[in-house]
Amino acid sequence: MKTAKGKGKDVPWTSTGSFIKKPTSGWLHNDRDLMNGSNITYSVRYLGSCGVLQSMRTLQYAARTAVTREAIIRMGEAAGKILPSKKRKVPRHLNKLLGTIDTRWGDDINLSISVESLHLMKRINDKEVVNHELSSISFAAGGEGITLDYIGYVAKDPIHDRACHVFDCPEVSHLVLSTIGQAFELRYKLYLNQPVPNPLATADDFDGDTWGSHPKPVQQQPPSVPERKTNPYSDDFGSYTLAKVYGIIA
Repeated sequence: MKTAKGKGKDVPWTSTGSFIKKPTSGWLHNDRDLMNGSNITYSVRYLGSCGVLQSMRTLQYAARTAVTREAIIRMGEAAGKILPSKKRKVPRHLNKLLGTIDTRWGDDINLSISVESLHLMKRINDKEVVNHELSSISFAAGGEGITLDYIGYVAKDPIHDRACHVFDCPEVSHLVLSTIGQAFELRYKLYLNQPVPNPLATADDFDGDTWGSHPKPVQQQPPSVPERKTNPYSDDFGSYTLAKVYGIIA
C-alpha cells in the first residue's frame, strides 16, 4: 500500500487513489451522477443548527466526533424528537464547545449532494435554506444508539458562522453519509487533476471581521482517515474528517 504524507503522520493511499475508505461493496453511485452539474438528492428532515465555538482543526478526532454527536442529541431534543434524560451527563468540555441552537429553518427538505456543495431546499416550495460549498464543510458524523437515524456536519458560512447542521434521515442516514463521502473523494480527485494556483477565501477565513478579509496561507495536505468504531454501519462512510480541497478544517 502506498502512503501520502499527512500532517504529522502517513496517511494510507489505496490502490484507487482514495483518502476516504470506500464501503466494501463500493460507492453507492456512479461518479458521473455527482459531477458536471448532477447531484443525488435525499428527502430528509432538517432540524436546524447548533453553534460550534471552536475550530474543528484544533480538536482531536474523538473530540470532533463527540461534538458532532452531542449537537445531534441537542437538536433532536430541541425538535421534540428525543426525550431529554435527566440522567445524561454531558462532559464540561462539550458544553464549552457548543453554542446557540437555531431551529428557525427546521423543515422537510431535499438535500442535494454534488461535488460542488450540499444544497438544502424546502420540499414544499423549493426555497433555498442554505447552500454549503464542500470547501466550507469540515466534519460529518452519524449518530449512535437512539440517534442512528440522524447525521450532522460542521460547516462555516456568513449566516450561521461555524455550526453543526443536523438532519433526521430515517433508514437512509448511512446512505446519505456514504454519498457525502463519495462527493468529497471526487472533489479531491478533481483538485489533484486541476489544482487551483491562487484559491480565494475558504471557510477558516471567516474568523476575521468579514468573510475572507484576512486570508490565511493555504496548506495543501490530504485529509485524515479515522476508523469508524461505534456505528454499526462499519463498512459505510461514517465519521470522517472530510477531504477539504484546500486542506483546511473549519
